[in-house]
Amino acid sequence: MRHRVGWPLAFLSTLLIFSSGNAIDQPAPTGTPILEVSRHQGELVVVGAISSDANEEILKRTIATNFATDTVTLELSKQPPLPPRWALISEIALASLADFGSFEMTLRPTELSIRGMAPKEESITLLLQHIRQVLPAEIRFQHNLQVVRTGHSFDQLCQKRFVAAIENRAIQFDNSAAGTSTDSHPLLDTLVEIAFDCPHSYFTAVGHSDNTGDESANMAVSLARAKTAIDYMQSQGVPADRLVAVAAGSANPAASNATATGRRNNRRLEFKMEIRIPESNQ
Repeated sequence: MRHRVGWPLAFLSTLLIFSSGNAIDQPAPTGTPILEVSRHQGELVVVGAISSDANEEILKRTIATNFATDTVTLELSKQPPLPPRWALISEIALASLADFGSFEMTLRPTELSIRGMAPKEESITLLLQHIRQVLPAEIRFQHNLQVVRTGHSFDQLCQKRFVAAIENRAIQFDNSAAGTSTDSHPLLDTLVEIAFDCPHSYFTAVGHSDNTGDESANMAVSLARAKTAIDYMQSQGVPADRLVAVAAGSANPAASNATATGRRNNRRLEFKMEIRIPESNQ
């Protein structure tokens, strides 16, 4: 069962660019074990692969000790054999994240990825120290960790979380293609969560193309790309009057069109978000 969790986001106009390169959200091969853990607004969700009954009990004890006040959702399945230290890594990482108000963690056989916000630098330092003590060399560690201190304005806190959430994430398009694959949905879901949590947020999706072919065709495919993303957000419950699709064609390349890689990078989406507060609320 999918579990919707949201960030309390409200921030000023921001440009979110989804290029086609440097994505870390690559689809896992079929059958690849994965453990995903997230914590937002006092809600802890732990979904995915465990190595044994003992691994499950360890996680349950870790949760009871470190997240006693959270609402907890557990959806675990045994998938042996798993890589060495899977249980230890999941336990140490989860315990070390207890001080983080919000975080997302994904553990795969070849990679551990963590994004999150902590109240102080010491919390991040301890997390990194503990992870590096138990993580085997063959498992890559990626992290985007932010310090969010009490006293910052709400807009500042939301802005920091937004930047951390979308860094190095991408929506990709094949040549002349307009549709987004299911691999792109986690990125769009991030925007959907923002829309849910920020009732005064309005989004514009700007589709781009490379310079191959007729420009009228490029404009058409650019608009189709933007509309596909907007349609997905609307299908998830975002009101249509807060969503706009715009075509830019090949007018604003992000890279050189002289190479295949550059052209692929130019087949991209950009999102703009602005906050429009009704005059009655100001």
